Amino acid sequence: MHVLPWETTASQVVSLLHMAKFMRKPVLALGFGAFSAIYTRATNGVRFNVLNGPSGQPITELSAFPRYSVGTGAHPSGWLDRETGDMYVYEAKTTSWQPKCNLGIHFATCTTGSANSPRGQPPVTKLVSYHDMSNPSELVYRSDSNRATVRFTSRAIQSYLLKGISKSSHHFVVDVIPEWNINRNGALPTHENLLVVGECDKAPLILLRDRMLLVGCKIQPSDHHNVETMEKMLLNFVNEMLSL
Repeated sequence: MHVLPWETTASQVVSLLHMAKFMRKPVLALGFGAFSAIYTRATNGVRFNVLNGPSGQPITELSAFPRYSVGTGAHPSGWLDRETGDMYVYEAKTTSWQPKCNLGIHFATCTTGSANSPRGQPPVTKLVSYHDMSNPSELVYRSDSNRATVRFTSRAIQSYLLKGISKSSHHFVVDVIPEWNINRNGALPTHENLLVVGECDKAPLILLRDRMLLVGCKIQPSDHHNVETMEKMLLNFVNEMLSL
């Protein structure tokens, strides 16, 4: 991503998503918008000033960080552990850094898509895909680390979002956003009850919550089959929102 959700240039996007949540407005967030929506939900609309930003640092460097700032209520200052997405704030009374919240996304290596540290992969049960492929990795060019196979999860099979999509289309290839991943199900904002609709081996990519649909990937226009699958999902979402 060229801009991260906690950067100053994204503050209006975060505010808009936060207001849409409380006004119960439909939200379709794609790419950067999906990451911003996760960040907004995780922080409840708070816009952090990331002191070691924008990309953060490994937790091992926190103890040697030379400065701190408290910030304000709406714009608190914090130190980002990029391996897990944990945000730390400085407590002046105890003169120590304390964990405040998790941003819902974390930094990932470009070559493998896995977190730089085992701490970035919380212990959660893998959601079983409805359509089991013998070797789904065959659908992805191994030389392209930004391509991944999305599989719909068993929890999402009954969702209106997948209406009219055949079982043969329950897996398709997309381009993932390099460097940053949405956290897996166990490390998403638990109070938001987000439904992981589609995921790859690296991270969740399609998520649903009430009137909000998040798509943290993109599809090549030349991939006609994949485009058709995504179009059906988006159309189902629009029709559902119009019926409310």
